[in-house]
Amino acid sequence: MLKIDMTNEVKAVTVCTISVCTQRCFHCVHGVAVPPLRIMEEKFVYKIVDDLTAIEYKNRLSFFCGNEPLLDPRLEDFFAYASEKLSGAILTLVSNGDLATSKVLQRLFNAGMKKIIFSLHSAKRKEELYEYQREFGEVKIVVADYVNIDMSKRLHNHGGLIKSNRVSQQRYPATGCTLPFKQLVVYPDNTIGLCCADMKENIKVKVQAHESILDVFYKNKELNDYRKMLALNKRDTFPCSECSYSGKDYF
Repeated sequence: MLKIDMTNEVKAVTVCTISVCTQRCFHCVHGVAVPPLRIMEEKFVYKIVDDLTAIEYKNRLSFFCGNEPLLDPRLEDFFAYASEKLSGAILTLVSNGDLATSKVLQRLFNAGMKKIIFSLHSAKRKEELYEYQREFGEVKIVVADYVNIDMSKRLHNHGGLIKSNRVSQQRYPATGCTLPFKQLVVYPDNTIGLCCADMKENIKVKVQAHESILDVFYKNKELNDYRKMLALNKRDTFPCSECSYSGKDYF
């Protein structure tokens, strides 16, 4: 039986600093309806890091969430600030690799990035990305190669957003989904979301300048109502009711 940890302990903070992407994958919001350009204010990015510093956060922090982060020219500065403030955190990035070069990667690693995961959905730069992996090492660069994999067996439908026979639409058994308990998702408009599976951003909670982002994550009633539902192994409320995420705890 799958053991589910329902304690509210943030294991992953994913921050979308810019809303755009270079690809239009069928399994992503950018392949369904291209979102408008939104850019997170610099001071809010630094506020997120400061709030995490206050709790001595040591888990994963990634300046990515359903976008192409290398489109943000401020990324190096963000990693440098986070590296200075959060010496124990695991600073990562997920990218499709379209904009990656040796020079760009070296600058980000020098700034404090610990690992970059290339989510490879197109064969056009496949060899180059594997060459970067050889150059920098497999610990620093991971190539998640989806080019020749049946995506319907690997992907969920992002809270009902993706309507495609290439992504499983099955309703999973009532297992307690852990994403809203473990993952803090931050959008460019100074809001936090339910989880990364909700790519349509149905659930958004505003974070005011005087509020700690962690306080909002832990105490917001709307988010906690969803957690209570999932803790009972239920998926009664949208978007959870439409989501095909398996509920497996991968943190």
